[in-house]
Amino acid sequence: MENTRFLKFLIGALLLINLSTLAFFWFAGPPRPKGGPGKYLVETLQLDEQQQIAYTKIREEHQQKTRAYQQELNARHKRLFDLLATPVVDSVRMFEIADSISIRQKAMELYTFEHFRALRAICRPDQQQKFDSIIGEAVKQMGPPPGGRQRR
Repeated sequence: MENTRFLKFLIGALLLINLSTLAFFWFAGPPRPKGGPGKYLVETLQLDEQQQIAYTKIREEHQQKTRAYQQELNARHKRLFDLLATPVVDSVRMFEIADSISIRQKAMELYTFEHFRALRAICRPDQQQKFDSIIGEAVKQMGPPPGGRQRR
């Protein structure tokens, strides 16, 4: 009798611990590398001191220009959605703004491509192989999940 009581208590405690652990991982999400993607690339590619200096310059320029692109995109999105407040939407204006958004987005994507191309250029051949692998994985993660299901 005493034994079954103890076992029920133990099972309940373990169940509570498991549920707490699952809840923690559910809400906290997967751990992210400290220092962000820049530090991850430096460590994974094992960049030497000269490469790190060059990469820091490349990364800072990229971040600065990307912020400017993002601010422009935000302003253009705002102008587009401000049209919702008008009684009659000027479709010509709507398409002009949408086109300007797509042109700016394209420019940002190409700039990001050039950023990574510049990073690859400062790598040694052995590092370039690792780099290609990292980029390949990143591209897979950016694409749609297998089976056509939506991410949540």
